Order: sequence, then C-alpha cells, then structure tokens
Amino acid sequence: MNKTILTLLLLVTLAGCKKNDPKPTFNGTYSGKFTFGTDKKNSTTKDAEVNFSNNNYSSTLGSGTFTVQKNKVISFTDKNYYTADFDWNMILNYNYTYEIKGDSLILTKKFDPVTDPERTLMANMFYQYRLKKVN
Repeated sequence: MNKTILTLLLLVTLAGCKKNDPKPTFNGTYSGKFTFGTDKKNSTTKDAEVNFSNNNYSSTLGSGTFTVQKNKVISFTDKNYYTADFDWNMILNYNYTYEIKGDSLILTKKFDPVTDPERTLMANMFYQYRLKKVN
C-alpha cells in the first residue's frame, strides 16, 4: 500500500513539472520580407535580410547585438546612430516576439499601451519580418 501511494505521489510530482523549452540559437542568414503598418490593407512591405552570428546581427535595417529571452522574445540592441527624421521602429531594435516554423523565422513587434505607455500612439502599429533561412 505504501509503495502504491509513494509511486502515485512520484507520478503526480513528475506530471506537474513544467518542461522548459530550450532557447533556440540563431545563426545564419535569413531572407524575406519586412512588413509594417496598421493592418494588412494599410501596410508596406520591403525586402529584408538578417544575418545572425553568435550574439550579433546585421540586417538591412540595423546591426548590433541580440539576446534570446523567455516567452519567445528576442531583444535587439542596435549600435548605430541615426537622424531623427524617420520612424525609428523601422530599425531592428528592442523586443520582438519570434516564431520558428521549420526553416522560417517570424519576428513581430507590437506595442502594448499597458506595458509601454510612452508608445500609446503606436498601439495600432505592427512591424513584422517573415524570413526563411538561406544558409
């Protein structure tokens, strides 16, 4: 009887453990499209390429370092200087959620007025890379 209870407790404990998904490593070149706008009808699409090497990245829209975080978030830190007369969100910088599907990588940046109140005016905007690994 005691062995049965002990075995059941062990099974319940193991079943309750949450498996941590390993953080992916990003290395190689990804090519595809960068889309930004307020919705599918009111958006602009451009060609884009991102090269990941160790914790560095270079892209058609910025270069610097990146860190893979929890909850499928990748944080980019651009190292360049820019003029103030354009949408700085066009630069691959700050936090993006990522989704990996085979050899495809989707990076999406949206602004949440609750967690990012300084950017409330940007709440309807999205910035998304849809990329495929080329090497």
